[in-house]
Amino acid sequence: MVKLFGQLTSREVKIDVKKMLAVPNLFCYVIEDDGKLVGFAALTLRFVPTKGYVGVIEDVVVDEKYRKRGLGTELINKLLSKAKEQKVFAVELTSNPKREVARRLYQKLGFKLLETGVFRLEVASE
Repeated sequence: MVKLFGQLTSREVKIDVKKMLAVPNLFCYVIEDDGKLVGFAALTLRFVPTKGYVGVIEDVVVDEKYRKRGLGTELINKLLSKAKEQKVFAVELTSNPKREVARRLYQKLGFKLLETGVFRLEVASE
């Protein structure tokens, strides 16, 4: 999993799978090929008082050797099905502008690029 996520970010990746799987309202999907992890995507649900639950898609990645086979679409569609099942208000995601292929995929699947800004304050926690 660390190797796969290394294709998504240049930052050091640390994953505590047990902790991840224990998180309520987190749904993870993987794609394997002959026992090898080749795709991953996650959906988290957060409650917004004025909207109800909103789904947030995170960490969508397909191994570079397996791209252009529709696996990213398969992962996103699984997450969207889960979101509909959970009756979320909307599904959101962010994507680095450098990830042009991924951004085209999201638009093809119906996502709209919004003009809102995202503010972030990173708070270290262990």
